[in-house]
This record gives sequence, structure tokens and C-alpha cells, in this order.
Amino acid sequence: MNLPSRLLDNSASYGLISRLFHWTLAALIIWQFIGMGLRAIFGRQPFVSFFVGTHQQVGTVIFMIVVLRVIWMLAMRKRRPSHGTGWLGLAAKAGHGALYLLMLLVPVAALIRAAGSTRGFAPFGFTIFEKHESEVSWMKQIGDCQRRSKNLPKGGAKVDHLWV
Repeated sequence: MNLPSRLLDNSASYGLISRLFHWTLAALIIWQFIGMGLRAIFGRQPFVSFFVGTHQQVGTVIFMIVVLRVIWMLAMRKRRPSHGTGWLGLAAKAGHGALYLLMLLVPVAALIRAAGSTRGFAPFGFTIFEKHESEVSWMKQIGDCQRRSKNLPKGGAKVDHLWV
């Protein structure tokens, strides 16, 4: 690769591209959790709709960045800093592997759910899935981790989503 060395990973540190992927994903995932957390606590309120209204688009961007990040990680695999040795190094590798798996599986499950729903899926105006007249229940259930609970004793908020 003929990129400036500060952009690339090396054995001592991650390069700017890896850091950009990391912090962009962190910010977008936090945005998603804030939005869905507010919705779980307050329901469909006007002030929550700003966050919820961006959920599909932000989720689509997250998925695209995760795919690019995985490709970048594979391209840099021989250059990346070590996670260390022993149990801590193994735990770091396992933790990172689990995070990568979640960052791929959650959007894939959401896409499968969208494909089986009646609403269609068109992030940024690009139709990925057309609207259907009826749901495909098994597809909707794959991505549906929504569970209803009783009203909380004080405040009356409902918990709408249980997150992994």
C-alpha cells in the first residue's frame, strides 16, 4: 500500500484510518442506543422522534462502515498491534471478535426483519426492499428482539427493547 505511514496500522499503534473507523462507529452506535433508549423509556414522544427518525439511515451507515472496517482489519492484520499474551491477550481477542460479530449480525438481522415487514426499506431514498402486502413472519421474528413489559411502578414508562 502506498499510503502515508500515519494512516496505516503498525506494531506499536493503530493508524488514523483504523481510529477513524473506531470512533465513527462508537459515536454512531451510541447515537442508536440513545435514540432507542429514549424510545424505550418515553415511548413515541415528539422529542424522541428526532432520534428514532434517523434509526434506519444511521443503521445503514453503521453496517457499511462495519463492512469497510472488517475489510480494513483484514488488510492490516499483519501490521496491527498485538493484543498481548496470556489470558488478557486472549480475552482482548475474544472481546474484539464478539464485538465484530455483533456489529455484523445486528444489522443483518435488521435487514432480514425489514425484508419481511410490510413497510419496505429505503434508506436515503434508495429502495432496498419494496413494501409487501403481508408480513413474512419468520423474517420479522429474526430481527425482532422487541418484548413488552408491564408499566414500571413510577413514571409509567414501558421497556420496548431488550438489547444484547
